[in-house]
Amino acid sequence: MVGRRRTTPLAPLLSVCLWAWRTAAYVNIPFSTTYYGVDGPWQAVTVNVGGWVDSIDDSFQWTTVDLMPGGYYSTFALDSTLCKGGASPDCGKGGTWTVSDTYTPIQYQPVSDNTATSGEYLAGTIYPQNLNVNGDNRYTVLNASLAAATIGNQTLPSGNQIDIEIGFFSLGADDQQQEFTTGLTGTNDSSIKLWIMPGYFYAKRITQSNSFSLHIGSTAFNYPGSMYFGGYDKGRAIGPGTTWGTTNPPLQDIVLGVETGGSPFSFGKNMSSLLISNTSTAEPITVYPEPIVPGLYLPKQTCDKLATILPIKFDSSGYYLWDTSDPTYANITTSAAYLGFVFPPSAGGTEDVTIKVPLQLLVLNLTVEASGQAGSTPYFPCMPYNSTDGNYPLGRAFLQAALFGKNYGNKIWFLAQAPGPGAAKAGLGLEPHDIADSATTLDYYPDDSRFAASWSQHWTPLADDKNSSSSSGGSSSSSSGSLSTGAMAGIGVGAAAIGLGLVGIIIWFILRRRKSKTPSESDSVQEPMAAAHYSDDPRHHNAPDGQWHSPGQQSLQPHGSHPPYEQGQPGQYPAQAGGYHQSAFHENYAPYKGDQQGHELSELSGSMRNPAQELPGHAPQELEAPYKQERVVGTAT
Repeated sequence: MVGRRRTTPLAPLLSVCLWAWRTAAYVNIPFSTTYYGVDGPWQAVTVNVGGWVDSIDDSFQWTTVDLMPGGYYSTFALDSTLCKGGASPDCGKGGTWTVSDTYTPIQYQPVSDNTATSGEYLAGTIYPQNLNVNGDNRYTVLNASLAAATIGNQTLPSGNQIDIEIGFFSLGADDQQQEFTTGLTGTNDSSIKLWIMPGYFYAKRITQSNSFSLHIGSTAFNYPGSMYFGGYDKGRAIGPGTTWGTTNPPLQDIVLGVETGGSPFSFGKNMSSLLISNTSTAEPITVYPEPIVPGLYLPKQTCDKLATILPIKFDSSGYYLWDTSDPTYANITTSAAYLGFVFPPSAGGTEDVTIKVPLQLLVLNLTVEASGQAGSTPYFPCMPYNSTDGNYPLGRAFLQAALFGKNYGNKIWFLAQAPGPGAAKAGLGLEPHDIADSATTLDYYPDDSRFAASWSQHWTPLADDKNSSSSSGGSSSSSSGSLSTGAMAGIGVGAAAIGLGLVGIIIWFILRRRKSKTPSESDSVQEPMAAAHYSDDPRHHNAPDGQWHSPGQQSLQPHGSHPPYEQGQPGQYPAQAGGYHQSAFHENYAPYKGDQQGHELSELSGSMRNPAQELPGHAPQELEAPYKQERVVGTAT
């Protein structure tokens, strides 16, 4: 008997290959298991730095370090020389890099200067060497814009200066490469182009877009962060979100609210108008998410306003400390209370978007270096800030409860509510998605109680006292648990009247029953009309202002119908200048008017690359061998 050769059907095989090709078009950045910072603690990401020799396996040349995600263009790793000669034990806690080959054609010294906010300062030398994530050669960026920081320190609000624990991992840039010159002045020098990681992945068709997404997570709840190049985790995105272009968005208000259960506040379940500018007026300010810094950098008047409501006090250390002895502290910091940040909707929407940060997440801890007190000191991360350019950064404290990112290809930023840890410490569940090259929004989950459900195992809602009065600006309406003498007297009179009425009804029924026995009595008896009942649940008549839904994203709404977003053309904004932050800020907020339907968009014409050559990505196993350009020696590449 002749055996037949077993064959594999072609269609299923192609389906599997296409599925792998499609689902691999994003790169996950792993988070560290070690925590950092004198004002957190905070999670970091784990990456590999260094190496360039083609004849030696890349992994043998790497140094594994933890870096704080944040900043743009160059990645800063701490040079091993920084933490010598009397440095503190925490200097370089995240790992240092000993540069094996100190040759570099680049004389320019990059600087990461955040002295006005976090007090951190780094400077060093650019080395065109390798930068890798996930320990896989296929995710190695060759000739990366990588700086070894040889100078670094952090000045605390108290004025004390401490050593740097950890460097910074770049979030990318509008440009795929960063251009340098061999001289200090750049005059008549050949340019040198070094790769920026998300731009490299896009250029090599590993990802579908030059983009990133980031959610910081929470160390207090052992809730890992989430970071992707070319994609995002939909399980960290509750809509509706908001988007903006080359101008930073206005923060329209700050509110205190209660998501579920009773209120720990005297004013009820919601208070608005808590955003006070440096001119002492209630007006919007321009903000931007910034994970390289820890706190909420807001006008001092806003921080002081919150201190009149929350049990916090400004301390000589320069921080607002929680008063743990206050009788309201426990209820405020364990209940479903939140601090809400109100943003305008995306184009086409009519209702504001509120990012709710549970107050549990705003009980952070200072080490003895920061507080001057023994042990761990709980603090509230509102940091008084006098902006010189009219822009206020919302740092890691805010991004514990928000997903943000950018599609660099069309210069569109996005921001959405992040869920709580959930049962598995994974938000709504791991669900990575690509960010398409032309995408102007993300595919969010509608709220419809998902936010509350994701926190249900991690907060303790108070018993609902049916009191949900709202207040504006701090003139709180009392909702005391005790009754006044007049109220008690009124209740007594009412009870007596009801009692007499019941007695009268009983007598009436007895008399009617006796009369019904006579021959002349009618055989039918009219039943009393049932009393109408109206719910006293405060949700039926005074819903908290925190329950905002954007009518613009019709597909995300569980109830009702609203007009869809305006349909426009991408690329309406001018090119953005390079640099650490956006170089041009404007007073007027101009949301992007592209497709805002709340779903991933297919590629449109006018993208960065030739559409005929564009592929949506490749599975790791289908990638070609890593592209290796020649080592940079001072000429354009």
